[in-house]
Amino acid sequence: MFLQHDVVSMWETAMKKFKTINEAAYSDYFNKVTPLRINDDDVWELGVSDDFFGDFITETYGGILSEVFAACNYPDKFRCIEGYEPQKKAPKRAMKKNQANQLTFDFGMPEEPEIVEGKEVANNQVESQIIPTVIMDENDLRIEQTRKLSQQPIQSKHSFANFVVSEENREAFTAAKAVAEEPGLYNPLYIYGTTGTGKTHLLQAVANMAINNAWRVRYATCEELLNDFVAFLQQKKDMYAFRESVRNVDILLIDDVHLLSNKKSMQEEFFNMFNTLQACGRQIILTSDKQPCEIVGLEERLISRFESGLIIEIQPPSYEARLAILKQMRENKKSQCRISDAILEFIAQNISANVRRLKGAFIRVISYCTLKKIDTIALEKVEELLQTILSKELEAKTVSIEDIQKTVAEYFGLKLNDILGSKRPKNIAEARLIAMYLSRKHTTLSLTEIGQAFGKTHATILNAMQKVPEMNQNSEETRRNIMQIETALKRK
Repeated sequence: MFLQHDVVSMWETAMKKFKTINEAAYSDYFNKVTPLRINDDDVWELGVSDDFFGDFITETYGGILSEVFAACNYPDKFRCIEGYEPQKKAPKRAMKKNQANQLTFDFGMPEEPEIVEGKEVANNQVESQIIPTVIMDENDLRIEQTRKLSQQPIQSKHSFANFVVSEENREAFTAAKAVAEEPGLYNPLYIYGTTGTGKTHLLQAVANMAINNAWRVRYATCEELLNDFVAFLQQKKDMYAFRESVRNVDILLIDDVHLLSNKKSMQEEFFNMFNTLQACGRQIILTSDKQPCEIVGLEERLISRFESGLIIEIQPPSYEARLAILKQMRENKKSQCRISDAILEFIAQNISANVRRLKGAFIRVISYCTLKKIDTIALEKVEELLQTILSKELEAKTVSIEDIQKTVAEYFGLKLNDILGSKRPKNIAEARLIAMYLSRKHTTLSLTEIGQAFGKTHATILNAMQKVPEMNQNSEETRRNIMQIETALKRK
């Protein structure tokens, strides 16, 4: 077992080498990792804020990190342990503290008092924390206020200029840019789609443009908003500060709003917040992996508010769009290693689940070349480097809507024509609803496309998305049936 101070020193040495390979990744992610220990099995244990962050850096940068460790003659295996704040370097107690200075944004509510011009500022005195320390004109004042509010969690690399536009996302791109230039034009703007399709990129592009135009912006994930809300309740703080932190802005951007599901108290707060902002003409932009009416446990009044503006779906990128993204990344990297068009085409053809995984694959290849100081790389080596990612991609590709329809029919002892037909006996109707629900859950097809595959309308698929989770919750038999069908699908 290595001593703690040895592990910290070794980590710093490894990070110096990592920064020479990918300084942006270090700045954005790895300086927020806490080296804990190297255990008796010679495995690094790294503290991260949550499992999502740990999974992300493992999937995207795990191979590079292992190679950096090996290059330093250190153990090359690691695992991430959640519950460690990037600045405090100590385990967090779930939902008991304000998440003020995390990777993603929170403003105006530090845990400890701040010192501003020699004076201590209390936690709930939000306004006093955005007073600039120099005299400036009104426009400069608003820019300075915006910077203080946002704490700069928004990555500057996420802009409209480097967002690759395709048929799958053109409508969302156009609407997002329009509201960044003219807040309130579509209110709210609600963008939904599967993970890794560019929703967060668009949100942060709006934030970057709005900040440059001196609008007051708040960007946060729904999870952060929930954590802040719970922290204020548990610590019995003045809720005025929490409400002002969200309402005192020109543009509110909330990622993953589907996490409001079944959070009754937070839904009440969010409803009032939404009404206040909308009544004042402030722009609201929300993202989700579902349409409002598909979010189980979301109050009808919130569904109606979310549907009162513009709703746009982003589809996963086509092969052409994926190839364009990779070529843009190659151009931006300007590495000494020349990644050939053939390699980019191979990656674009074989990785289609989401853009995040696509980018991770490219970073894996370019970082390997940089670490090994080579200027060319063979396709065979690329296949070897991306073996883990390609395996995950194959798993994601195994299920088609036809597989789902056939598997459900076989499971319930029905004919495929029963599932696709219009007969309405209870056993057939329930099996059909489950097949529709699983088609939405396990494929990237839109509601309209799923409807066409079943010979039904868009509204019928929506009905299935609402009813099946209720059936699943109320019936142990339904829950077991769905679980066994999903297990059967994995074997295909």
